[in-house]
Amino acid sequence: LPQEEPEIQKSIEMVMALDPTRPAMTDGGDAGLHAQLPIYGNHYNEFSMREYPDEAYTMAKALKRRDPWPIGDDKPLFLGESFFASGNTPSTFSTLSGESAFLGWPEARKGVGLFAKMLAEGYRWHGVAGFQFWFGPDRADLHWNSFQPVCVLCREWNNTFGAGQKVTRTLKVFNDTHYDDPVEMTWNFTIGGKPIDEGKQTFNLKPGTAEETSIEFTAPPVKERTPGELTLTCRCVGKEVFREVKSCWVINPDGGAKPALVKDELVIFDPKGVVKDRLTKRGVAFT
Repeated sequence: LPQEEPEIQKSIEMVMALDPTRPAMTDGGDAGLHAQLPIYGNHYNEFSMREYPDEAYTMAKALKRRDPWPIGDDKPLFLGESFFASGNTPSTFSTLSGESAFLGWPEARKGVGLFAKMLAEGYRWHGVAGFQFWFGPDRADLHWNSFQPVCVLCREWNNTFGAGQKVTRTLKVFNDTHYDDPVEMTWNFTIGGKPIDEGKQTFNLKPGTAEETSIEFTAPPVKERTPGELTLTCRCVGKEVFREVKSCWVINPDGGAKPALVKDELVIFDPKGVVKDRLTKRGVAFT
């Protein structure tokens, strides 16, 4: 309300006069109708799960929102309340964890955690100043590792690779401590328990900064669907401070069925073109 906002502005200025070392904010009112306050204090900026994980990293839809306050990337964004898990039914999370989520919260737990993990890693990657998920450990804990102050996060979320495929992963190493100790990041890729590839890199990061890098490895030949792991670690002053083990699979790209179809028997909707390319290579007719 135009009657309220000048009073809110006065109270913000009074608080900052008492403690000028940090900006003050409202929780849930963003930065006001004219984005005049020093922080966007936002609530519940999530969209349909079909937009994730990309929306967490780009905030493309969130930054267009105007209801009623504008937000942007020109000042800190603090999500005082975010992702109210219990505001959904457990079955909502079948999108991420499978149909067992229809049985209730214990079975939906993996899906809640996976969505929280996408949000946590995407928000950190984008540079969101702070965020608090609105649920407790009874709902999920899969995302806790993504909050580690020193960590290496991976931008890509697909985890099934074709034999012989070159796989590129975009990584970002974070130092959200008060110290500038070098961060040694290592990675290794194994299939069926056998080492395939590995690498190491040292980052000299000032407190509160991050740096992107990329790695590449080739999935080995397999005859059947074979489990693997991509392990990411960070070490500071000789001590391991972060470890993430990502499960993955390697498949024989020509091992699937090749149904004999005429063109109009299979209709696909494929905005990114990847299904079209695969069916064409395999000689499966489609429209």
